[in-house]
Amino acid sequence: MAGPDDQAAIIDVLTRAFHDDLGANLLEPDEGLRDAAMGRLFRVFVPAALAEAMAVQTIGDPVAGVAIWFGPDAHEPSEEALLAAAPVEGAPVISDETLARGDSMGREMEALHRRVMGEERHLKLAFLGVDPSVQGRGIGSRLVSVGNRAADERGLPVYLDTFTERDVRFYERRGYRVIERHQMATGPFPVWAMRRHPSMV
Repeated sequence: MAGPDDQAAIIDVLTRAFHDDLGANLLEPDEGLRDAAMGRLFRVFVPAALAEAMAVQTIGDPVAGVAIWFGPDAHEPSEEALLAAAPVEGAPVISDETLARGDSMGREMEALHRRVMGEERHLKLAFLGVDPSVQGRGIGSRLVSVGNRAADERGLPVYLDTFTERDVRFYERRGYRVIERHQMATGPFPVWAMRRHPSMV
């Protein structure tokens, strides 16, 4: 399980892993500015997740892969945790337009999450990222398997969403099924909402 000492490495891995993600493209279409935008997002999200997530898993030394799981009662960091993790002086500066896009995307994604899962207790895979230099070596599979086992032990389903059709197939091989293909109002890309039912253990 990751701790505060892993924070900087986790932020770096997630920023690199999501550079080419279509969701990151929606947040910041300018490729030259994207790492700053994603770095700013993760500088807030990661410390808040370390404080409140069900689990923040890492693989590797140095960190090569990260999975962040929430649930079953809260599926994102609290406003208090996010405010406490607000970027300090020297953090990447991003435009008001990027912040506005991120706010709109966040509302749309959360509405999709609520529509698919309703009030049902569940876990949520908030982020899964593997450093591009070591992708294809089973790191993502190992991270997903640990979270899936935790869900099975609790008898709970898991929710995730992805902008990448290749990732849809990756998750389908691990027991997830597409519940909805949602066309984003905030951009030209679809997002797939996926669910995994718990297995008997």
